[in-house]
Parts: sequence; structure tokens; C-alpha cells
Amino acid sequence: MIIFEGEELVVHHHRGRSQDLLVTFAPAYREDVAQEYYFCRSAVEQHSLNCIGINTKVRAYYATPEIEDAFRLVEQHAKGRRRIIVLGHSMGGWAALKFSRRLRADRVIVFAPTYSLDPDDLDFESEIHRKILIRNVAQHKIVPRPQHKGMGIRPEDCAGSITVIFDPNDGIDDYNVNMLRKRLPPFDELPFPNMGHDLASGFDQSDIMMQIVAAAEDSDLSRLRRVLVDVQRGSGHFIQHAIERSAWKHPLLTYRALQAKRVKQHKDYDKIITSGINGVLIYALFMRGWRSEAYKHFLLVMDKHIGVRGAAPPDFETAEVAQLLRDYACLILSPHGGFLVFNSQSRQIYFDKAFFPARSILPVLIRIVGDDVKMFVIGTGITPIAPDVLPLVGSALSVSTGDNHVVVHGAGGMLSTSGNVPAVVPGDTPDWLERFTPLPVPEGSQLLKAATISWFDQKLMTPAPAAPEPSPAPRRKAKFGLLAKLGFRQ
Repeated sequence: MIIFEGEELVVHHHRGRSQDLLVTFAPAYREDVAQEYYFCRSAVEQHSLNCIGINTKVRAYYATPEIEDAFRLVEQHAKGRRRIIVLGHSMGGWAALKFSRRLRADRVIVFAPTYSLDPDDLDFESEIHRKILIRNVAQHKIVPRPQHKGMGIRPEDCAGSITVIFDPNDGIDDYNVNMLRKRLPPFDELPFPNMGHDLASGFDQSDIMMQIVAAAEDSDLSRLRRVLVDVQRGSGHFIQHAIERSAWKHPLLTYRALQAKRVKQHKDYDKIITSGINGVLIYALFMRGWRSEAYKHFLLVMDKHIGVRGAAPPDFETAEVAQLLRDYACLILSPHGGFLVFNSQSRQIYFDKAFFPARSILPVLIRIVGDDVKMFVIGTGITPIAPDVLPLVGSALSVSTGDNHVVVHGAGGMLSTSGNVPAVVPGDTPDWLERFTPLPVPEGSQLLKAATISWFDQKLMTPAPAAPEPSPAPRRKAKFGLLAKLGFRQ
């Protein structure tokens, strides 16, 4: 139940049968469900643990005076408890470490914690690293607060024995843990490669989290390691991130691994196939020349997402990119694995890793017709994009092609993408962020029906004829006068 709700903070309490008190801090991106969610809730409620779950309505790293109210409530409910165990993930991991002394923690377990948002707290090997980390903060839309200045975790902030669980292959997380190593006394580390930043979601089943909590209560590090290794071996989350690490460098090997019987029989196979990283794999396969494999995987992913089936164009493997754009309406895939889409609500064009799961997100198709480049979207019908949606879209739109890529030019520069943000970049020489892969719409597709020239010309280039008014069905004379009066027909 909620025992405190302020303007920014929500504090949950679950009264259980355990002798210890759990205090958990939620990660970011849970602000909209702060009244319903707290970290480890399913384990707490199913196993009747005593817990104070703290969540925030504002993505500001718990930088609010209301945190003092949370401290008082923890102190109140900690009376008579054997130990205080503090857990947190990401933003919540920072809070669990930063506030552990205030909470008088006996045990602290954090998943992929942040060290600081203040650039002055951080050590940078180069200016590029500095920009990457600052951009990472900006992308997560952290609400800036004065308390963020000097927010780095110091030895005097911490209490209890500390265990940090993280993915050493995640560059940002590895950097944060390295900063903790430099600033804090030695602590226990449990590195788990290929689990990603969101690795706590791989452990979020109630039974697994309960085993983690039990191992923490007993301060049994080897037991905790065994629990996490067992989870990692059977985790779809692990497979998904292993694919993410290998898709760009070893696309054909990754593609073949996804065809393996063992992977196909995994309980999370559909989730793995529909994850955003599949777009990167399709792009990498196409760019390396394995077009057949790229299109087969594209069709598999589209089928899993929205039930789109079809076949590759007969000349797909051998045709030049320019010819593909002339013969077929093509989806445009970015190096980040995002498709060019049109949001009908915000009226914006951007790249999205989702395969059009929402009604408002519609695929953008490009086709060269004569000397003109046509860019349009398909929803329930076909709609050309208005020129004022993006400066790129207009009479100056043009396309150039390489051996395996397409570059889209507009007034002022080229279409580029960094993450989900499209931009027009001045210049004539494209780098890898401006090189896109064209994927023709599947022939025979029931959703995207722009695969043939005749259909394209009929629907896009000429106005559709008005549908004739249906003639009313002939009325039969009712056999009985009463039925006729009541409006019944035979």
C-alpha cells in the first residue's frame, strides 16, 4: 500500500513475515506507474517480505526534498527488524548506494548503477567519451536539478557490504562501475556479460528475485553467483543481448544461430525475434552482401510482429540498389536498425526500431518514378507525405545509390540518423549514418500492397475513381400483409 505520496515521490509499504526490511529504489522510465510499481514488487508480495518500495514521478534521480520523508518512513518501519537490505537498478542503483548510510543499510545490492550525471565528477579518456556520456544523459531526458552538481557517490555516502551486478560489455555500465572502483573501497562485483543495462529484467521473476534476496540476507556471495549464472544460461534476455553484441560484427553467424533448433524452441523465441536488434542484423546482412538471408529474416520478423507474409522479389539478390528503388516501393532501414516511419499523431518522420506495432506509426516507403522520388506512407490507404513535415521532403528530394546502400538528399543536405533522431546533414560525402538499406515490400503482402508498378501507378500517380453508389437490394413483396407493415422482407 502507499504510505506516502508527494508531488514527486511515492513510497509503498508491504507488511510481510520476514525478519529483515527490504528497501528498493525503482529505475527510470517507471514514472508513469509510480503509484502501482516498485522494484521487486512481485517477489515481495508473493513471498511476503517486509519492504519499503520507493519510486519517483519525476526522472530527476530522486533529487527532491521529499526523499527526507522516505528516510523517516524507513527508520520508522526498520524498528525491530534484523537487518536493512537495500536494492536498486540503474537510477535506483545510484540511489541505493548514495543513500545507504542514511538508511543504515547492512547489505546493498545494485544492478547496473549510475555513478554521476555531473561531468565534473567523471574521468574522461578523451573529449569523445565526454560527449558520449553527456549525450547519454540527454537522451534519457533527465530533469536537471541543482542537487545533481557533485552527485557522485563517495565513501562517506555508503554503508554495509556492497555487491554490484553489471554487464561488462555495456560500455556505459562498465564505465560507471570503473568510476565506483576508483572512488569507493573494494566491493563485490558480479559481472554478467551479454545481459545488457536492463539486466535486472532477466532476474525479475519472483522466485529468482527471492533467491537473490535470500542469498543477500545470508551474505552468501557464491550462492548469489550460482543463482545468477543459472538464470543467465536459460534467459532469453541473455540470448537477446548476445545477438546484440554479435549482429554487427558477425551477422551471418548471428543469423545462423537464430535458425538453430535450440534457439527456436526457447520459450522467449518470439520476444527475441521481435526485439529491436533484429533491424541491425537485417541491415548488416544486406550491407555485407547476404541479401537472401537479410530478406528471409526481415520476413520472419514482420510475420512475428504483424502477420506480414510474402516473398522476396525474384531479382532481389542480383539487382542494383537503384534498380530496386525503381522497380519496387522500399522500406528504408538505418544502421541503428530503425525503419523510417511517419507518426500520424505528431506528424513527424523519424526512425523507429518498432515494426509498426502502433496505429499511429506507419511505414514510410520510397520509390523512384521517372526522374522523381516519391515518399509516401501506407495506413488504411496510401497517403503521400506533405512537404512541410520535414525540410527534406519536397521538390528537392533526390536519391543516390551505392553498391548496397541508398542516400536520401534534400534541400540543405542528406538525411542522417543518430538513434531515433533524424536530421538533415550538410555535405556531399555520406558517412555510415547516412547510408540506408532499401527493403522492397514483400510481394503478395496483405498489409503493404505497393510491390507492383501497376498498383503503384494506379494508386499513387492517378487519383482513385470514386466508388459507385451501391444500388439498393430489390425488395420482395411479403407474403403476409402484417409482416410487410412491420418492415420484414423475404
